[in-house]
Amino acid sequence: MSRTHEGTLAGWQLAIVATMSHAPLLVAWVAIPGAFQFGHVVAMPLVYVLGGVALLCAALAFTSMARRVRHPGGLYALVSAGLGPTLGLGVAAVVLVSYLGSLVSLYAVFALTLSGLSVDVLGVDLPGEAAALIGVVLVSLLSMVRLRRVIWLLGALLVAQAVILIWFDVRALQLPMRDGDLTAPLDPGWLFSGSFGIALCFAVTAFIGLDTSLNFIRDVRAPGRNVPRAAYLAGIIMTAASAFSAWAVSAATSGQARAAVAPDDVAATTGTTGQSLFTLIGRIVGPEAAANVARLIMFTLVLAVVGCAVVLHKAVNRQLSGLALDGVLPPAFRLGARKAVHVRAAVPALAAIGAVAVVASGDRIYALWLGLASGLGITGALALTSISALFWFLRSDEDETDVGGWELRAVAGAVAAVVTGFVFVFGLLRLSSVFPPAGGRPSWLLAALIGAAFAAGVAWAMVLRFRRPSVHAGIGRPDDDAVPPVAAVPPVAEHVPVHETYSYHR
Repeated sequence: MSRTHEGTLAGWQLAIVATMSHAPLLVAWVAIPGAFQFGHVVAMPLVYVLGGVALLCAALAFTSMARRVRHPGGLYALVSAGLGPTLGLGVAAVVLVSYLGSLVSLYAVFALTLSGLSVDVLGVDLPGEAAALIGVVLVSLLSMVRLRRVIWLLGALLVAQAVILIWFDVRALQLPMRDGDLTAPLDPGWLFSGSFGIALCFAVTAFIGLDTSLNFIRDVRAPGRNVPRAAYLAGIIMTAASAFSAWAVSAATSGQARAAVAPDDVAATTGTTGQSLFTLIGRIVGPEAAANVARLIMFTLVLAVVGCAVVLHKAVNRQLSGLALDGVLPPAFRLGARKAVHVRAAVPALAAIGAVAVVASGDRIYALWLGLASGLGITGALALTSISALFWFLRSDEDETDVGGWELRAVAGAVAAVVTGFVFVFGLLRLSSVFPPAGGRPSWLLAALIGAAFAAGVAWAMVLRFRRPSVHAGIGRPDDDAVPPVAAVPPVAEHVPVHETYSYHR
């Protein structure tokens, strides 16, 4: 019997999943105001275009490589194939910690937004800690639903966000403006009107999640064709949506955009208020209808956060399953294993503890810190993956038959490595200094979190190298050429299709 890992999802369905991993409304309401507030760049649409192009270059490189390395581990499997399993396991640790941090940040945004809505709409003072737990329970339940069924909910949420963003952006661009306000955001001369590096950091980290398409490689039909298409489509949609929204906000706020779109209160960048955007809503629909329109947008934002968290949960589950397949984690972490539900409950439990701690601290900046640290962690992993893809194509004897051949993919990997590497290093060195100071929050905390995760992964890989060399050699390898374990395995068992032993579709 031939071995196959192909699933049931179509390419367009995977594109929905990849797009919802960084929900467009969440980017427009959280990342763009933060980029304006801290970056002060008027030509913000061009910054998001540059960031999107860099991520598309990375997608071209890693999806082309993933055609040969079909593994649910995603980025760490590609790094293992190109740079070795030791660095690959370090990347695995960074990605897991980064996505856990992203989930904590998402739950904090969910809690703060839901608490505000409950007071505004119902007159009920819902504690933020209780709201965070509601979010964790809701996302955990939806994460237990099979992906091909929850995809319709994700698609509906994506359509709702698209309708809101198109309406908001078009109406904002129709507001009365001064001469030059409409074209200034599209003028490259305004790229360095503020801190281009900080703005680029916000833009690139806003697109983080595009790499989750690799984790679902066994859920999609014809992955060699559909995974790249889904990643490109998701990247193009997010680049267009973010650039268009940044153009609308920058043009409509006129002189404010040259100083700061969001107020000095950092709460605006964590999705809790966004006062400048509320002001724009008032100018668009009038003060009488502004409150109801804002409530509708906030309600949609809450649902978008839920959809984004569901995708990240499922991506984390698949990465844990990939590590279990490699023998790095116990078999209970495999999807479909008898004890998998109990073991994977650790992820939402840790996220719940983190979210409650962030909300209870009363310092909303921690939500931004976690989101930023997580985004930079994935950016660093993308930089190593891009370098890995570059080396892979330079060493590989296989011919690339698609447009541009392997040369184009090597160049794309080099471009992505330079941009993501710059964003990663610049973010670690510079971004901490632009946040409002607070006691007990040292400037080196971001670098320490990411460095500790990478060092832990590398250390565990070194332990495996000396104590279980066959496991170390098989990290990130596709099943077809995985190194067998030391213990003898019956030949028949080696050829049992994976989808007959456990499911990859949850």
